[in-house]
Amino acid sequence: MTPNWRSYGECRSEAMPNTHVLTIGNANTETVIRIARPLSPGSKVRCQGVFDGIGGSALNWCYWLHSTGTKVHLLCPLGDDDRGNKIRQRLSEAGIESSILPRHQGTTGHSFIIVEQAERSVLKEPGTAVRAWIENLFASLGEIVLHLDSLATTAAMIGNIDVDSSEFDVTPRIVKKLREKGAFLIYANPGLSQYKYCYHHWAKVWEYINVFQLSLVEARRFVGQSRRCEACCTHLGMQESLDEPSLADIIGWFEAAGTTAIVTLGGGGAVAVVRDYPGKLFFVWPRSPTVSRSRVDPTGAGDAFGAGFVWHRLTHRGCRQEDYQLALSTAGVFSTIACEIVGGTGGFAEQPNLLDRITAQDLVRFTEIRSFRDSTELLYLLDCRPF
Repeated sequence: MTPNWRSYGECRSEAMPNTHVLTIGNANTETVIRIARPLSPGSKVRCQGVFDGIGGSALNWCYWLHSTGTKVHLLCPLGDDDRGNKIRQRLSEAGIESSILPRHQGTTGHSFIIVEQAERSVLKEPGTAVRAWIENLFASLGEIVLHLDSLATTAAMIGNIDVDSSEFDVTPRIVKKLREKGAFLIYANPGLSQYKYCYHHWAKVWEYINVFQLSLVEARRFVGQSRRCEACCTHLGMQESLDEPSLADIIGWFEAAGTTAIVTLGGGGAVAVVRDYPGKLFFVWPRSPTVSRSRVDPTGAGDAFGAGFVWHRLTHRGCRQEDYQLALSTAGVFSTIACEIVGGTGGFAEQPNLLDRITAQDLVRFTEIRSFRDSTELLYLLDCRPF
């Protein structure tokens, strides 16, 4: 039987206190460099500011959820070096539980992030501790999940993990282990390192994942690969195609595959299909016409979006269209706030009233539910517009 949201609260709409969330994925130190104009080979560009912080998908989710009062448990590859110690110190200062973060021999990853006019480019050094972390993860994950299950852990979020081609099945193996040992919601945003593979890569665990989140670039790669794969098309009863998929093709593919998927569009918001509501599209619009003027740095905005969605679904578990609409709009608020700060976690000291900002918004105003049939032109416009 395919798990769905109804297994996690029987469509209750009341808030659920004391929620626990497990976040799995990258954590790294980062250097954010803000510049006034694009770099070109051989050029010299004046920096507007340099910021040293910490980030990575699992760590960013952890900070955002912790800021809502959610109890968060973090699993990420930290080495026995100064970078790993820096992350542990920051977690301790923020009051975030880190007892399941052993020191692994090797280096912790680091990212250099160049931000120019609210757009970013990322240079990544994965670090060498990730291999030892993966080996330890599968040896201990069952025991960790059983422990968290006893704490009423209600969700697991799986982010990007820097693996080489020989370890392409890491994320599906994690999903399988989580589902074997616990009954909580699984939210996956593993990044291009995993979405570069086709549906066949995910087939055995596809029904275990409650929500997929992808950027438009990742969605094009994933759906494009899947539509070119004869085995995928045969399994799903779809027609093969060598053409690059449009946004409408992507949304139609996920709906036909029977899953809940959110495709983020950067400054253009997001569009989602929800398994419980076939034929309906959920659009999330940018917060206001002036939002671009407040976009300082989009680093971590996608992670903030995912944290906002999961937080709302765990605290307001209704299954009406309006409940998904509010969850997506809340995610949009988190993402907007993320763009107003530098780095993945850098501005949390300046955001003490996060929940006040969420409740103060006219949430429904920034989302819209349309039928798929009536959204073709809108999807085309969103696909063509540079954000």
